[in-house]
Amino acid sequence: MSERMDLETRRQEPSYYEEDEIDLIAVFQSIYQGRKTIYKSMIVCALLGIFIALVYPVSYTATATLIPEAPTSSMGKLGGLAGLAGMAGIDLSSMGGDGSTIAPELYPQVVISWPFQKALMNTKVDLEDVGHPITLFDYYTNWKKEQPSAKVKKYTIGLPGTLKKAIAGEQERVPNPNYSGPEIITKEQKTLRDILTGLVLVESDAKTGVITLSVEMPEAKASAQVASKALDLLQDYITDYKTGKARANLDFIKERYNERQEEFLAVQNKLAAFQDRNKYVTTATAKVKEKQLNDEYTMAYNIFQELAKQLETAEIAVKEKMPNFTVLEPVSVPVEKSAPKRGLIVIVSLFLGGFIGLGILFFRHLKNSVQQQLSLQAENA
Repeated sequence: MSERMDLETRRQEPSYYEEDEIDLIAVFQSIYQGRKTIYKSMIVCALLGIFIALVYPVSYTATATLIPEAPTSSMGKLGGLAGLAGMAGIDLSSMGGDGSTIAPELYPQVVISWPFQKALMNTKVDLEDVGHPITLFDYYTNWKKEQPSAKVKKYTIGLPGTLKKAIAGEQERVPNPNYSGPEIITKEQKTLRDILTGLVLVESDAKTGVITLSVEMPEAKASAQVASKALDLLQDYITDYKTGKARANLDFIKERYNERQEEFLAVQNKLAAFQDRNKYVTTATAKVKEKQLNDEYTMAYNIFQELAKQLETAEIAVKEKMPNFTVLEPVSVPVEKSAPKRGLIVIVSLFLGGFIGLGILFFRHLKNSVQQQLSLQAENA
């Protein structure tokens, strides 16, 4: 009797596996029945992706790769140990050195510094849209603002900011010609600095030491021109930093050399003029005066010769300090655009539309299930 009751109880109790199977089947049925919703979602997202791909501005990226000169340091005496450390990803060269070089890891900070960006702003580029060479400052602050697309953006998306400026009545600051304090960056320069920070990028590989510089511009030729200028500025900045102390010493010696050269020539002319005037004079006074002039000439000559030697040594020191850059891949005009990836945008939009459609169906199925459970509970109550 008890066995028969247990069997009936088992038949009445629902199996969790059967409920899961029923739920999965119901979900798949809901997806199949609502496939039109998925298709509509995919079509809408695909159209939106096509619109974004067509409206998104085209850009080209010019790149260059170089290897800077490794800094000399006492760590080089470690020989094989330094090589093993390099294989492990540890750069021992950065632990030594004379401190007169910039570590490659700091190159990205160099290209976003104000002196670097200020020099880059004055770079002239050839843009087909403009029709004549124009500096980056004029292009982004003047020419681009006058384009119809910029005006449409100003009075649509940027309308709140435009109204805010109009209400506030912002006035342009006129620089004081007698101002002698720290340099003041204008609002236009600040805006262009933000743009250049995103256009010019430098990446450093700590293991290989390879430096990659890339510039993204609306036109291929312009991107190559800006990349070439940025590469020159980066090399000049590092060269000036490394040779700064040696150049200061060279300038100091050169100034002393020029001064002593003038003094030496003046004494030489003075001695020659005295000898010409007193060619046949044999008085003691004339001999003493000539000896004084000869001593003065000898002293001036020795100092002048010593400074000439120091000047040659200083010039050699500057040349020895000059860093050597090995350009692996020079700057070239890019052939293919780097953005936008229209095909990728459309594909991602299709997948996104599919996921959105599935999400809509899932929440719709969940809503129906909850309503059914609530209605069953209401009937049982």
